[in-house]
Amino acid sequence: MARSIPTTFFKNLAGGLKLLAFLPVDARQFVASLRQVVIFGGLAGAVWLGFDRLTSPGEVSFAWTGVAQIAWIAVTFVSVLLLLSAAGRNPESAALTLTALAAMLPGYLLMILSLARFSIETALQPWVGSIVALLSAAYLFRIARLVLGSSIPVALISAAAVVGATWLAFNETVAVRPSLWRPKDDAAAASSVALEAEEAMFRQPTLIEAAVRRMAPQTAGRTDLYFVGFAGDGKQSVFGSEVEFARAALERKLDLGDRKIELINAPRVDAATPIATRSGLRFALARVAQSMDVNEDVLLLFLTSHGTPSAKLSVYQRGWALEDLSASALAQGLREAGIKWRVIIISACYSGSFIDPLKDEQTLIVTASRADRKSFGCRDNRDLTYYGEALFRDALPRSSSLLDAVTRAAAVVTAREQTEDFLPSEPQTFVGEKMRAKLAELAFRDTCGGNAAAC
Repeated sequence: MARSIPTTFFKNLAGGLKLLAFLPVDARQFVASLRQVVIFGGLAGAVWLGFDRLTSPGEVSFAWTGVAQIAWIAVTFVSVLLLLSAAGRNPESAALTLTALAAMLPGYLLMILSLARFSIETALQPWVGSIVALLSAAYLFRIARLVLGSSIPVALISAAAVVGATWLAFNETVAVRPSLWRPKDDAAAASSVALEAEEAMFRQPTLIEAAVRRMAPQTAGRTDLYFVGFAGDGKQSVFGSEVEFARAALERKLDLGDRKIELINAPRVDAATPIATRSGLRFALARVAQSMDVNEDVLLLFLTSHGTPSAKLSVYQRGWALEDLSASALAQGLREAGIKWRVIIISACYSGSFIDPLKDEQTLIVTASRADRKSFGCRDNRDLTYYGEALFRDALPRSSSLLDAVTRAAAVVTAREQTEDFLPSEPQTFVGEKMRAKLAELAFRDTCGGNAAAC
């Protein structure tokens, strides 16, 4: 018996490698063994642990949150596999399928981890998720077809169902690849994060109130512009930088008159700046509405973060348990504030999904992408996303109106994505009929000395 375990282990391993390499294989190549499923799972975990350690520079500590995320995705995958595929027909089929999957898992993980790591900042990066999904479906199809003997339609449907359900669970609950190591400095600071978050929580209304009190008074009989910036995802500094840059760029072209408030999440929190939360934004909009003439003045709301196809913006600040900002929650906050005239600019993936819930005749909505497309440039080595850079750095200084700037920015982004061979994000614009006339009241300053080409 002692000799049979290594024998079947290597037999299963050989079958797993054949599956991985798209070589001919069938059920005879595998010996169903739940014990070996556990062994191969442990080997796969060691591959992930070692890969993350080798690609994590500097001193690191173990991240248990990564283990929890991986376990959740694994449980989801196996549960859906047994429910929606031929593997769930009987215990023998289930054991054989899990053995075949486990046998190829160490090699599969090494392949996709390498793909994700070494595609960073290359033209391949936006396609990594799709490639992983297609590879996963292809391998599940091979197992269903060659190992279980399922028909082609059944194998295709099973593979698509399992990958689709797992992909949905990943995007809705994890969103980014789990890491098993984190910088040691982060681990050392973790014990104080909860206390800092608690103290910061009680400061938020005071900070927002103070920002509103600092605003210049509303001018009767004139259209004043009020800026509210929202940087949602604090895991990266690019979003906070973009809000600050956008506000400064708009101040040079439009008369903000110190009517501004910024809610920013960032890796390092500024104690004087409000945190970007759904409740904080709702409160800020309500307080700004009390300071402005809601029937005359214009709100310019700029939101930047990661986005999802389900019309949500990521809201994250270390140490805080925060809800993402949905389009419906944003629409409700704006309705409650009662602000009539609104310019809403959203720089995020899938941000076009916000248009339908927010649009009306008094609103201009500008998004960095179509509802079903990603936008690009949200990396920590950048100060602006691709769209933020195109709109606020490249287009706005040269433009004669806000709509002119939006049109120019879309052209800049499209040209850049074509050059870098990215799937076009296709920025979107919705202009309410009444808002089109209202925009004419927002006078643009000439910051180029009459020569737009010189800007």
